Amino acid sequence: MALKSAAPGGAGFDDRELRPKVKWLMILRVTTVTLLLGSLAVLQFYQSRRVPRSIYLIIIATYLLTISYSILFNRMKRLVPLSYAQILIDLGLETSIVFATGGMDSAFSFTYFFSIIAAGIMLFRRGAFLIASLAGIAYGTLVDLQYYGVLAPSPDRIYPHGELLYNIFLNFIAFYTVAFLAGTLSVRLKAAREELAEKAFDLRELQALNENIVRSMADGMVTIDPDGRIGAFNSAAEEITGLKFEEVRGRALGEIFDLPELRGSLEAGISQTAPYRCEIPFAREDRALTLGLTISPLKDEKGDYGGLLCMFQDVTLIKKMEAEIKKKDRLAAIGEMSAGMAHEIRNPLASLSGSLQILKEELSLSGDNLNLMDIALNEMERLDRIVTEFLIYAGPKMPAMEECDMAQIIRETANLIKSGGKSAEGVELVLDVPEEPVRILADQGQMRQVLLNLALNAVQSLSGPGTVTIKLIQNNRDVSIIVEDNGSGIPKEDMDKIFYPFYSTKEGGSGLGLSIVYRIVEDHGGRINVESHPGKGSRFMVKIPVGRAA
Repeated sequence: MALKSAAPGGAGFDDRELRPKVKWLMILRVTTVTLLLGSLAVLQFYQSRRVPRSIYLIIIATYLLTISYSILFNRMKRLVPLSYAQILIDLGLETSIVFATGGMDSAFSFTYFFSIIAAGIMLFRRGAFLIASLAGIAYGTLVDLQYYGVLAPSPDRIYPHGELLYNIFLNFIAFYTVAFLAGTLSVRLKAAREELAEKAFDLRELQALNENIVRSMADGMVTIDPDGRIGAFNSAAEEITGLKFEEVRGRALGEIFDLPELRGSLEAGISQTAPYRCEIPFAREDRALTLGLTISPLKDEKGDYGGLLCMFQDVTLIKKMEAEIKKKDRLAAIGEMSAGMAHEIRNPLASLSGSLQILKEELSLSGDNLNLMDIALNEMERLDRIVTEFLIYAGPKMPAMEECDMAQIIRETANLIKSGGKSAEGVELVLDVPEEPVRILADQGQMRQVLLNLALNAVQSLSGPGTVTIKLIQNNRDVSIIVEDNGSGIPKEDMDKIFYPFYSTKEGGSGLGLSIVYRIVEDHGGRINVESHPGKGSRFMVKIPVGRAA
């Protein structure tokens, strides 16, 4: 288990931090000894000075020890004992070098600095002062033993005793000064590394959080660099557009989105001032979308312009809902205005119809006059029917909700169409309805009217033989009633108008059948969708909530 120091200069150590330091100590030792060997060889060759043979023995011993350290380095789990052992042995080698080169007269007393600095780097301040003390003791003991003749060779000259003590004192001061500097520097470096590691960890956490936020955003996000090229494209942007980041990286924004108006606005300087909002069409491979874009300047930490940030959402459904609301508002306005007119028309119409009936009975009409009277009465009847239908649309009664079997209603309506002779010649009526009851909460009469109007509309769209299919699909929350035909279809330009009152593409039609269907479905809390392809047919799908009958 790795031990960590509790405070700077403490006794605990982290073997993970110590391992590279021990490795560098071995490299430094070999390098220093190699340079020493080289300098001695140069000195001996050019100045013909005799170098003690013991120096070569010390250098060879250093190489052998370093090899032994390398073997132990890869095998030992705890490196603190190995570190102390190396430094202590290095002190012995340095003392041997000083002794071999003259003791007090030696110019190599500085070699103790290597061990002190190594102790400061690896073992921090406490280790540095410990090794400095041992180095001072080793040097002082060596000099004293040589001075008193216990060890040979003796110094080249006789030193006064005070000068000897002063020399030892200066070396102690030098050793402790180096220990203090090396230990302080090592502690500060350790603190700086820990602070840097902590900040690096915080930065990684912040980067991960930023990436998670960008990845989790529901809105598409695109960044554009100052050169106008795309630099980022988040997951929501890929999902909305159907494009991958690899496909758009480095491309201009105008190559992805159709921005003729926006391009001019950006050229006018909007990119470096306030955000710009617009809505644009976007064509995916599978469908057409409407995107809401917000483009704002992207600034760096100094507040300088660094590109653009484009946020966008798929507002296709919202635009569709807005159009639906506008349609409902228009239908409501038409209904309110026309309801009063219908009431005003119906009263004089009834008077006219009654008067014509009396005139026909009391006057002796024949030939063209009788024919004209019949035409007038028929048209009066037709007008009355139209006004009645419009009043149903303009002022429908609230649905009388009751539990009913939608499958049975469809079968009865289909029989009514077949037996009433209202289906065109050659038209096949196909039912795809479950055998078991499909119960919902609805107004039975109004549901029959919806089915009858949709089915008759499908039959009338067939100019000849064809097929009208009525399907019933049950879900947990609603039922889907589908009426489709293979007739002439509805022109694209008429799709937004088919539910308007009095709008009809059929000769003699009142244009109120689909309007009444729309109002009844709306009053039941349902939805109606239309799909039509000119020349191929139409498909009306009505969804009615199941209600409490589920």
